[in-house]
Amino acid sequence: MMTSALVQHADVSRIPEMQDAATELERRGVLVTRFHAKHLLRGTVPLTRDALVVG
Repeated sequence: MMTSALVQHADVSRIPEMQDAATELERRGVLVTRFHAKHLLRGTVPLTRDALVVG
C-alpha cells in the first residue's frame, strides 16, 4: 500500500491536476510532500519504493 506521495509543486492556475491529486491523496490519508523539479534533480527529494511520484 502506498504510504506517501511526492507531488511536484507548480502554479495551480497552470496545472490544477497537481493540486487535485494532492488534495485527494490527503483526503485518503496519504502523507503528501510537495517538491520543485530542481530539488528532484539535485537529489534532495526523499524517494522511497512505496512513494507515489506525481509530476
